[in-house]
Amino acid sequence: MSSDGQSLDFLVAQFGLVGRTALVTGSTRGIGLAIAQALSAAGAGVIVHGRDAEAAGDVAKSIGAIGVEIADLSNADDVSALRDRIIARDAPLDIVVNNAGLEIGSRVETMKPEDLVRTLSVNLIAPIALVQGLLPALRRSSSASVINISSIHETVPSWGNSAYAASKAALAMVTKTLAIELGA
Repeated sequence: MSSDGQSLDFLVAQFGLVGRTALVTGSTRGIGLAIAQALSAAGAGVIVHGRDAEAAGDVAKSIGAIGVEIADLSNADDVSALRDRIIARDAPLDIVVNNAGLEIGSRVETMKPEDLVRTLSVNLIAPIALVQGLLPALRRSSSASVINISSIHETVPSWGNSAYAASKAALAMVTKTLAIELGA
């Protein structure tokens, strides 16, 4: 595709996201940033999320986001506040992309308990809590979607990565369960 706007027109026509609203966690860099950019390019209004207000603001400005949310997903109070702020918008939420992730490499014998808890909090507990808490907004949508970003490590182990791998394997099973419970 050429750089003359054809690719943007194709995205908008192909995915029809104009008028849709998407929350992308961890969208200030990496995969989350690319997802936020693509959703915005396809016409969706994107709510940018991150832990760093300046970085989130920069991303929001660069993609024309409709909102910015700052929250540390390892903190249950921050997760609750994030859910509450989005629900308070009293508008449909069409897409939730649970992308934020944390990988603290450590062998089991040297893993700090707080690193295990933080990894599970960000990678597993926060996505579940967000979906659960955002159900009212998702149900206002005529075609809501939840996308949980996992990793090859959900099925392929690697040295010093047990907490991350366990969190991603569990997230994959949660995703399948959510499809059964909420798919209709």
